[in-house]
Amino acid sequence: NSREKCLSLSSLSWELGWPRTPSTPLGEYEYIINPVNMRASHWDIIVIRLTYVDTPKKILRVQIYMYEPLMDEEYHDDLEVVMKGVAKDDEKNIAEKEGIRGFLERWHAATADNVPLIINPVEWIKAPEQPDGSSCGVLGGGSGPQLSYWKHEAANLQCFEE
Repeated sequence: NSREKCLSLSSLSWELGWPRTPSTPLGEYEYIINPVNMRASHWDIIVIRLTYVDTPKKILRVQIYMYEPLMDEEYHDDLEVVMKGVAKDDEKNIAEKEGIRGFLERWHAATADNVPLIINPVEWIKAPEQPDGSSCGVLGGGSGPQLSYWKHEAANLQCFEE
């Protein structure tokens, strides 16, 4: 079932904390979708594509796509924080932070059988641009399947059907 190869993270993960390390190996998934609600007023999305590359040694390659429909630098910076990490407690433990990249690395380390993990540089999706001040929910929060398909015509959209 192709839906089993897709995982959707909570839109609150980056704010409330990333999930416990899943027991299913990271490489069992093809896509991870993470809608992100910035400042409780603007929707963005992170789409992660996972592929195994057979070289002389098997490698798990991760491509992270970020989409911010207003194409606003300030929101881009906020989304970069989701990638790199947010301090868990500003007062006590500012050095302790984990972003989506750290979550993926932690998950892979706990479930991989000596398969190297390569995380490519983030690729920003630059279209479509939000035409107004209110359609970010449709463009940012609900566009994971379309962005995945647009970037990879061979993507199986069944994983996004209910």
